[in-house]
Parts: sequence; C-alpha cells; structure tokens
Amino acid sequence: MSMVKNKKQEELLKSVWLGLVHIKGDPKNDILDGCLGAYTNVTAKVDNIEEFEIATKKAVNDLGLRIEEINWAMPILEMLATYNGNTDEKIYENALDTAMTEETNFDTFEGYLAEE
Repeated sequence: MSMVKNKKQEELLKSVWLGLVHIKGDPKNDILDGCLGAYTNVTAKVDNIEEFEIATKKAVNDLGLRIEEINWAMPILEMLATYNGNTDEKIYENALDTAMTEETNFDTFEGYLAEE
C-alpha cells in the first residue's frame, strides 16, 4: 500500500471500491465518440459489491449509457495491497476524490470500434 501517504488517506479510502466496467450505448453519445463501447475504471464510495453495482449503474445511466459487464470490483485498499501500490496515480486520485465527494468517478473511457 505504498501509494497511501498517511493514515488520514487510508481512513478515507476504507469505503472506496474500484472496478473495471464495460459499457455500451449509442455510438453517437459524446462519451463514446463513435465507438461501440468502452472500458473504464470506476470508483464509488460503497461498502460491498452490491452497492458498487447500484452506484455504478446509476452513474453510467446518468451518462446515457448502460453497463455491459462489471469485469471485476474490489475495495481500493485491497487492490493496492494486492499489487503493492503499483497502480496508476490517476486511479488513486480518483479514489481519493470519491472518498471526499462521495461521487462515483470514472477514469478514461477506452473505446473500441469493432467487436471480436
């Protein structure tokens, strides 16, 4: 957990979950920018996987999109411990922002133009 800089941040992050989410929607949606779908990391201030799914679905629906699949989700502190803090700084900053604002946050949407 080397990214966690102090006890205050660790305490803030205790209720933040991170997940990789596959989304779809109308390719004309500004977020998809012509793509059929996209993958993005999502952070939400929740206590369990069920709450993560609910918060993520609401946030995705608010963008006019839908969830195709939640590939994985786990508490951010568990993820940091699993990968020894080897995590993108933006994801970490999104998690801190989520902890402080209680808003569901998205990382960059990585779109794709064709399905396999």
